[in-house]
Order: sequence, then C-alpha cells, then structure tokens
Amino acid sequence: MGELTIATVTSDLQAMSEQFAHILPPHIPLDRFRATIIAQIQASPDALKADYTTLKRAWAEAAEDGILPDGRKGFINVYNEKRRRKKGNAWVEEYVLVAKWTPMALGIVERANDHGIVIDAQAYYSNDKITVVQGTDPKLEHSIDPMKPRGDLVGAYAVFKRADTQEVLRIELIGAEDMAKIRACSKQPNGLLWGKFTDQAYCKSAIRRGAKSVRSLPQTLQRTIERNDSDYDFTQARIATAGTAKAAPMTSLMPPSVAEAEAAPAATMPPLAPAAPPASPKVAGNVTDAEEVPELSREERFLHTLDERLGKAETLAELKQIWAKGDRVVEYELTGDFKNRAYELWNKHEVRVIAPVTEAAE
Repeated sequence: MGELTIATVTSDLQAMSEQFAHILPPHIPLDRFRATIIAQIQASPDALKADYTTLKRAWAEAAEDGILPDGRKGFINVYNEKRRRKKGNAWVEEYVLVAKWTPMALGIVERANDHGIVIDAQAYYSNDKITVVQGTDPKLEHSIDPMKPRGDLVGAYAVFKRADTQEVLRIELIGAEDMAKIRACSKQPNGLLWGKFTDQAYCKSAIRRGAKSVRSLPQTLQRTIERNDSDYDFTQARIATAGTAKAAPMTSLMPPSVAEAEAAPAATMPPLAPAAPPASPKVAGNVTDAEEVPELSREERFLHTLDERLGKAETLAELKQIWAKGDRVVEYELTGDFKNRAYELWNKHEVRVIAPVTEAAE
C-alpha cells in the first residue's frame, strides 16, 4: 500500500467500527475511541510509518482491553523490530518499524475496578517509609513526608483487594534489587516505558507479579495485565545481566505470550507429540532390508504438532494462545533451521487468520 495518511487511517477506523463496537466496553464510546487514536497519531507521526498490520492489531488490542490509547492509560509504542525473512535460499534479518499496544498501570487499575477488584499500585522512593504486615491480616503502610524530597526511585508495590468486602487478596512489593533484574530481562530496558515512564514500569511490574498469585482475577483482566509478557526474557542468563542491560531494539518476532513466573528458567522442550512409530522393514523377495527410516527427532515432532495446533486457530487471539504454549521452546531450545521453520509456521498461520479481517476492513 502507498504512504499512510491521516485520511486513510480515518477511513479505515470507520470501516473497522463494527469490529470495535463488539469488543469495546460500555464506558468507552466508539467515537471517543476513534478520536483518541487520531489524536495520538497526530502527536506521534512515526506511527504512520509503521507496518500497517501491526498498527491495526494495536488498535484492536486496545479495544479488546477496554483502555483508551491516550498516552496515560495506555499507549501505542512504535519501534524498530528485527525480523527474519527468506530471500532466495537464505534467511536475512532486517529492521521493520512496528507498532505495539502497551496498557499502562492507570489503565489496568481502572479496568480492575470494572471487575470488582481494587488495585493500589504505587512507586516508592528512598525517603519513603514502607511497613508490610503479612499473615492472616495482611496490610501495607506507606508514609511520605511532604516537607522533604522523596529521594531516588527504588521500588513499587501493588495491593489487590475485593471491592465489595475490602478483603486483601495479595500484597506484592518489589525492591530495588529485584526491580533491576526485571528491567534487565526487558528486551527494551531503556525504551519508552522503562526509560521515560520508569515509575509506571515499576508499578506494572508489581501488578504483573502480584496478579500471578490472585487466582480469582477475571480472565479478561489477566489478559490485559499479561499483554506485554513477550517483551521480557526471563532466563537465568538474562537475569545475570541485571544492571548491565543496554538499549536495544526488540528482536522477538513472537506474539504476546503468558510468561512464567519472574526469574524462572527457560522451559524444557515438552514432548508435544508422540514419537513416530518405527518404519516397517523393507522386504525384497525373501530378503529383509535391514535399513530402516529413522524416527523423527523431538524437534521435528514439536514442529509437526505446532503446525497442527496453529492450523486449528480461526482468530489471531486463538493463534496467540496456542503459540504461547510453545514460544519459550522456539526461543530458547530450537536452533538453526528448526527455529526458522517455526517462524515460517507462525507467519503462514498469521497471514491466514489476519487476511480475512484485513480484507473486510478495507
């Protein structure tokens, strides 16, 4: 397609109105949602240079989460992403400007209120006083002296409570050392979120970790909280680099996934498919050929099962859910041609499920 313009975006947003209307919550009028997107694009013209498929996906995810992409409750980040594509018989890497939806702590807290969950997420500083009481009657006290400087940003906490009974479901506090490890695991440790909205990144980290221990959270809210889990690489090697991470463009081609607990080692390759049965021996006359076809490797079985499961997805959301169960294997255990073939599977099925939606919107 030609150069993207505000007029084209306005027209396409109008064409996607029915799709948005089905997923937007009642408190966000459709006209306001579209107007917010236009305002943000006008404020950040780089969005017009981003891969259009990723931009449309970001709009749809913001609507799905029920959060306005207004820069306060959530924003659409535009950055260079390294991608692999096949050129002739070789694989080449290139940087592509892409857009990605990022819900902020304020947006997550507001959505939690809609589900009857109160989340108090706050950053705290070196001169603040924090007291935490655990046990059968947990509570957290945070004291600030308004007459003194608060000092350096050192951590954050998130308190989860039921709105109706005020029952404390979880108190999650992350200090400076653990926060440094989480930041080091980010694929953009000095990107827009961690570099400019550092206090928000701290609050989001406390919410993300705390939410893993609150089993009663609605699935839609959990999805919003975990929306950017694929932006983190929670392997032991990555954690060991805490405090030394440098700014770098995101290199993952993976869709959003549900990450393991913070600081968990990479998952081992699961036996997703049964081993292929031994091939029958070849028979020539009365002579049995001792040469047999070897069994499929674990990598081959994994890719075969992954292709079958992705093939059953009919929407992008279903595709992401299926991929999330194996993306850590692709990232950390597959190598060489096996990893390239996994990327090909994702690209093939992503095009399959997105094409009808894109055609309908156009």
